[in-house]
Amino acid sequence: MVMSLAAATQVGALTVHVSEISGYNAGQGGGEFNVTPITGVGYAPSVLVGGGFETFCLSRDTGITIPGDYNATVNANGVYDNGINGAVRTMSLGSAYLYQQFATGVLAGYRYGQTGGGTASGRATDAYNLQLAIWTLEGDYSYGSLAADLANAFINTAANFFGGGIAGLQAAMLANGAGGFGVGALNLRYIAGNPNGVPPNTPAQPLLTLLPDGGTTLMLMGIGFSSLALVSRKFRA
Repeated sequence: MVMSLAAATQVGALTVHVSEISGYNAGQGGGEFNVTPITGVGYAPSVLVGGGFETFCLSRDTGITIPGDYNATVNANGVYDNGINGAVRTMSLGSAYLYQQFATGVLAGYRYGQTGGGTASGRATDAYNLQLAIWTLEGDYSYGSLAADLANAFINTAANFFGGGIAGLQAAMLANGAGGFGVGALNLRYIAGNPNGVPPNTPAQPLLTLLPDGGTTLMLMGIGFSSLALVSRKFRA
């Protein structure tokens, strides 16, 4: 469900470099991506690579050139550019939860240490499945039904956190921004003079990031897990 959030909080503005690292990405058009400089706090050592941090994209429908440099802002409420007709979305609770687990190095079943073998590594395989999980939670991908979605182990992890089964998955798909998990959206826009000649300020794939202040922005605003309005996405039968 496409929506906007009037109380969106933008944190800073900077230029970032986005790339892929061998053994960390399956070459399927999604994460892991590597971003420098680091835009948040609380990352586990297993997620800090080559001076940057590892992350995933939120929108399957938005393009990006890798490697590339982009203007970036962090939205602490999880609002991100969808790249379609200027539309914006708010990330799901499940995506925020899974990225918080991944970025802090505790995501169950994720083979952080298995990076040998390029795109066929254990970590790259898990990265692709986690990317599909995030796209599913954002409403951009489907395995055919909510029941079939649960066969993805990472989707099932998110569903279990929110109560389990199809009801838990539906709760995980609710658009509730960072949801108290200290996760934000890193919104990217093409810079002037980019190699592909894309008009400057065109949205590129938005990425996930831990927040620069660990979520203090949300607490100071009085916005927490219980007070953000839950906005339902359109669920599949």
